[in-house]
Amino acid sequence: MGVWGEPVLDVHEFERHVTFLAREYQPVHLSELVAGLEGQTRLPRRAVALTFDDGYRNNLYLVAPILARHGIPATIFITTGLIGTDGWMWGYELEEIFSRHPPEQVCHASGDLAIIRMGSLGLSPRVLTSACVEYLKDLPHASMLDIVERLRARFPVPVNDENRFLSWDEVRELASQGFELGAHTRSHPILTRLPLAEVDRELRASRDMLEKKLGVRPRLFSYPNGATSPEVTALVSRYFQAAVTTRSGLCTRESGLLKLPRIGAPVPVSELAFELVWRLTP
Repeated sequence: MGVWGEPVLDVHEFERHVTFLAREYQPVHLSELVAGLEGQTRLPRRAVALTFDDGYRNNLYLVAPILARHGIPATIFITTGLIGTDGWMWGYELEEIFSRHPPEQVCHASGDLAIIRMGSLGLSPRVLTSACVEYLKDLPHASMLDIVERLRARFPVPVNDENRFLSWDEVRELASQGFELGAHTRSHPILTRLPLAEVDRELRASRDMLEKKLGVRPRLFSYPNGATSPEVTALVSRYFQAAVTTRSGLCTRESGLLKLPRIGAPVPVSELAFELVWRLTP
């Protein structure tokens, strides 16, 4: 269960997903899928690529053993500036803060008038947290960071095991197990909320750090929060061969290698099966 008691994709349900995919589909690395879309290789029928964003430690200790049992490859996109740190993804950090402290007190401490007004509406903590996070995502990156840092200072929360990031040794261990590693920026900003010069620095820094730590230059990228624009995509094309979004859909040659869609993992495997069958039905 999640912080608010909502159902989440735990290891048992994830193994059901993996069992289903291994039985009904042909899992491949994302790079193989990209090569197939480029016409460089012939893809197997019902090819599917598994991807994981961010670089959480549970990718090694929970996900990897399940995939190994079923012989399924996967690609993990690494947020290089969070590897080896006790940092949080700020959205999950705020969720933890709101779950531990009176919501109106948290909203007032933000110093932001819109958040303070939201805190006075009597919303449930779960709804209020979601509204605040979505509001913050729409702000310029620097403004969002100012508010988040203010709340971090007022309500410090140690990172928990579920949200802890890999170390670089653990990233290398995943690579040795056959995981494909791609870039996910240095600090996980929403790129459409950054000046383009800063977008360029984020892309270059994440690519270069992965190459330095692993000895291989990454060719794949995942947009934080799935957000891009023509200008951002053009910058991504300078550093990477292909990139994935969070737009829901199947990858085809018409998708464009720099804006590949993905299907999110719903909690019950029955919903995943329905989503894939529905997408594949002419």
